Amino acid sequence: MDEILTKQIKTFVNTSIDSYINKVSIKYSISVEELKALVNENIENIEDDVILSSDDEEEEIKNICIHVFKVGKNKGKCCGKKIKPGQSLCSVHKKTKEKTNNESIIRKSQILFNPELKKYSCKLTGIIFEKNNSEEFEAVGIYRSGEFQKLGEKDIKTCKKFKYLVKQ
Repeated sequence: MDEILTKQIKTFVNTSIDSYINKVSIKYSISVEELKALVNENIENIEDDVILSSDDEEEEIKNICIHVFKVGKNKGKCCGKKIKPGQSLCSVHKKTKEKTNNESIIRKSQILFNPELKKYSCKLTGIIFEKNNSEEFEAVGIYRSGEFQKLGEKDIKTCKKFKYLVKQ
């Protein structure tokens, strides 16, 4: 880190701490010297733990995958694999995120009973369903322009996207 910037930060922090110490001293009737001793003791402990990184280390940190594991033995840890400049996720987690986004679209689809049609339909796509013997929904058509129509190629692709069964 730039030495001038470091000095400016230290000056700002010290000024802020001194101002805070004066306010606490007045409010709680504690001597300024006693408060400064407590703060200095804690600052020395912090300085022992702080390690300033070089610009190369900072650049290396910018080029790692930021995905945080949610399950498994690495739960809570960052992936840390190297990534391409300008990316935030490695190729594996980028694909996972895209898949998750598609699944969230699928979850948003709602198949509800439509009393007007006396059949089930998807509110999002307009696809009409019937329940088969095993109580699964099968796409049988689509409700377009106020009328029931057979599924076209585009509609069947939509069914595949939403992982709907299509009645043969």
